Amino acid sequence: MTNNISGISTPSGDWQLLAEFEPKPINGNVNYVADKVSKIIRELKIPALQLGKILGDLMEIVENASFLRDPEIGFSQFYLRIWVSSEKASRRGWGYFIVQKPPIDSEDPPGKTRHSVELFLYQERYS
Repeated sequence: MTNNISGISTPSGDWQLLAEFEPKPINGNVNYVADKVSKIIRELKIPALQLGKILGDLMEIVENASFLRDPEIGFSQFYLRIWVSSEKASRRGWGYFIVQKPPIDSEDPPGKTRHSVELFLYQERYS
């Protein structure tokens, strides 16, 4: 179940939106997105090795989505959202998952198809 705030579909539960932006290629390159995401989530103190894995997985999806950004072959608007669980757990580790929300023609006005990629970060619990 999701909530809807200001036209943004938000997940149910205790999730906080850290950032939302439209990654636009600079000279056809989207590598700056990894730097931007890294700066946004720096305060979470995710270990470097795990951060590298998160950014690698995210960039693969962003690069593929950026290729499809051309409205002739895909969609015209592309958003990246970063969510973090507000539920605190042990600081032992972070889990994550990435959700892609492809365009749904019936929801978007003509010429304004949207695609979003959402990164969810949560602290793992160990028993």
